[in-house]
This record gives sequence, structure tokens and C-alpha cells, in this order.
Amino acid sequence: MGHCNLRCLECSHLSPYVPHEIYDLNDFIADIKVLEQTLQLQYFKFVGGEPTLNRQIVDFILAVRQSQIAQKIIVSTNGVTLFNMSDEFFKALDILEISAYPGTLVGQKHIEFAKEKGAEFQKEILIHDKHIFRRTQTPYPHPSEQILQQIYDSCAILQKNNVIHHGYYYKCSRPIFTNYYLQAKGIQGTYLPEKDGISIYQPHFRDRLISYLQRGKPLAACQYCLGTVGKSIEHRQMTKEELHAMPAHFYKISQIVYMNQMRKLARYQRWNRNLQRFGMIAFWKKLLWIFNKLCTGSYLFKFFLKRLKICLNFAFQRLGSLILARKEKKWLIG
Repeated sequence: MGHCNLRCLECSHLSPYVPHEIYDLNDFIADIKVLEQTLQLQYFKFVGGEPTLNRQIVDFILAVRQSQIAQKIIVSTNGVTLFNMSDEFFKALDILEISAYPGTLVGQKHIEFAKEKGAEFQKEILIHDKHIFRRTQTPYPHPSEQILQQIYDSCAILQKNNVIHHGYYYKCSRPIFTNYYLQAKGIQGTYLPEKDGISIYQPHFRDRLISYLQRGKPLAACQYCLGTVGKSIEHRQMTKEELHAMPAHFYKISQIVYMNQMRKLARYQRWNRNLQRFGMIAFWKKLLWIFNKLCTGSYLFKFFLKRLKICLNFAFQRLGSLILARKEKKWLIG
């Protein structure tokens, strides 16, 4: 479900720009049957748009449940249509996430209703107050390849919010909806979402998926995305006129992005990917756990451990980079 019943400014899924469309249930089941042969997930999350606008949402949830592809099933909703949902809906899911946006029809009655259903069917209900959004998109391509790479490297969404859509596997939802956003702004281009994802029906899906997820090159859709480092703004609903209005052109990327945060996160994410690539992530997490246990002594001891942690962080980052460079050189020679 790509469309939504709200028009949130800077919606991270670009839902206000997406026309009414519904993922065909039979296509979805076919996609899940292919994925269950390769993936075993901790969570399978239905997002949107607004998932509860799909009259077959219970059938979609049950299809995931029957596949046993995930340990838990989450439905993320803005809560507007909660009173219309049947008991079967609450029985089918494991976790219901409600994003409470200011200025909408969702009030305490909606929250209490969801909590009552959660208690009745022993389901987990999570309430998120969403008063602050962040800038997430721009119709103007990024000014340099360096900025584009840093936004990609610093993006936290790529690490945990992969998407399946119409037979393609994507690192995030942006490739699916970017065209709708650009068209609403009057920008006609040749962007093809499929280039930013991989088909789940072609041979050797598992190998292609590993290669795709380890790839460090930004997606084509990243040209118009601010990742997770866009500056904070107050949440509000857009007017219909704003959907098609072009925002002011920002000549400095620092006007819409937290530059220091972007650089720090980019370094951390690159280092983290190197550790994962060489199977060192478990060792590093264990080392950090030991440090945290030791940090119960004097102030000087804590200060010493903090500095040691920073030095080791830098050392592992350099080690991962050197190993990666040597392997790439070996591959090129071979």
C-alpha cells in the first residue's frame, strides 16, 4: 500500500505523492514463497503509505505468518482507521506500531482502543509521538559525488529497512516512490526503480542478494534523498498546492543537512560494514561489552577506557580499510 490518508510534510516514504495502488495479494504470496527459501527474518513489517487502507491486510499478514519467514509481524499505522479494524486484524499481527502525529484525528480514544485490543489478544502496542520530522528529499540532485557518497554511507535505513515490492528486493523504499515525487514536482526523467534493486526471480538470488547488500555504491535514488541526516523540522500536514510546489533551491547542502553528523555516521557505517564483511563484528561487540562492564571505577579509569575505545575504534577502521584494499588489489591482479 503506497498511498496514505495523511499528507505529512517530509514523509520518509513519499506517501503523499503516491497514487492509489495496492500490492496484488497473489503477487505478494508468490514473492514471499521465493523469499522464504533464502531469508529468515526477525521482523516482517507492513508499512506504507497506510497499511490499514488495504481491505485485504489480514490476508497479507496471514500469508507472512504461514510462510514462517519472520519471527514477528509488525504493522505500522498512523491510527486514523483503527476503529474500523476487525478483531481478526489484531489477532493476526504480533506488534502494532502507532505513529501519533499532531493535528490529525488520532486522539487518546484511538490509543486506548488499541491498548484494549492489545490486552485482549496479548499483542504488543507501541506508541510513537511524532512531533519532529527531518528533511528527507530534494528535487535537486546533490552538488557533488562526495556528498552523495557520504549521505549514502551515513544512512541508517539501509541497514535495517530493506523492502520487497513487485518481485524486486530493495535496500529501502526510495527507489519505489522517487518517480512519483519527481513527477509531482514537474521533473521528467528516465529514472528506473529496477536499477536500484534486484529481481528475486532470477537465478542465484542468494548470491546476488549478498553482493547487492555489500555494495557500497549509492543508489540512483540517493541523488534526491537526504538519508537520515536531514535537518529537523516541525511536523505538519501539507496542502494540495504544496504537493506540486518546488521548494527553494538550496545552494549549500549544509542548509538542509547536518554535515558533522553525516561525516561521523558515514565513517562509522563504513567501518561497521568492513567488520561485517570480514566476520569481526561479533568480536568487536564482545570487546565493547567488556569495556562497558569495566567502566564502573574511578573517573580517571573511565576516561582512560574512553580514550582507549576511541583508539581501538580508529585502529579497527584502518585495519578493515587496509584488508579491503589488499583484497581488492588481489582481485584486480587475479
